[in-house]
Amino acid sequence: MRRDVLLLEEMIQAAVQAVALVEGVAVEHLAADRIRRDALLWNFTVLGEAAAQLSDELKQEFASVARRQPAPFAQPDRAWLLVHRPGRRPCDGAGAAARLHR
Repeated sequence: MRRDVLLLEEMIQAAVQAVALVEGVAVEHLAADRIRRDALLWNFTVLGEAAAQLSDELKQEFASVARRQPAPFAQPDRAWLLVHRPGRRPCDGAGAAARLHR
C-alpha cells in the first residue's frame, strides 16, 4: 500500500505540473516552445507509467473510478518508442506536433 501512496503522489505532482505548463499558454506558443512540450510529455509519461504500476488491490478498491487500460507495453524506453517508432511512420501525435510547429 505504501508503494501505491508514492505512485499516487507522483501522479498528482505530474498532473499539477502539466496544468502549470499549459495554463495561460497559447497553442502557438506551446508549439514553438520545445522545452515546454518536452516537459509536458515527460509529465504525461510519469502519469501513465505510475498508473500502470498501481496495485490490483487499489484498482479493485476504487473500481468505480473510470480509467482506461494502460498501453500493453510498459517499458523503460517507452517514451523513446512512442516518439521514434523505429521502422514505422510517425504516430499521429508526432504528426500533430509537427503540424502545430509549422
